[in-house]
Amino acid sequence: MQKQMQGTATHNLMEYIKQRGIKGSAISTATGVSAGVLYPVMQGRRELRADEFLAICKFTGADPKEMYQEE
Repeated sequence: MQKQMQGTATHNLMEYIKQRGIKGSAISTATGVSAGVLYPVMQGRRELRADEFLAICKFTGADPKEMYQEE
């Protein structure tokens, strides 16, 4: 079993994206976050930097403050 390496905010943002069916390629194109960065994040193997996190929130319509709330 692979250990989850993400913090709450990144994990919640990835769940938000999955629930809405937003494609990684669309996120990458719109935000400039490369696929080489984005896909490890989507697989739980990498944390987002603040600028990447905010760019993805802006594109997807996610509220950054809500992403920091634990479920």
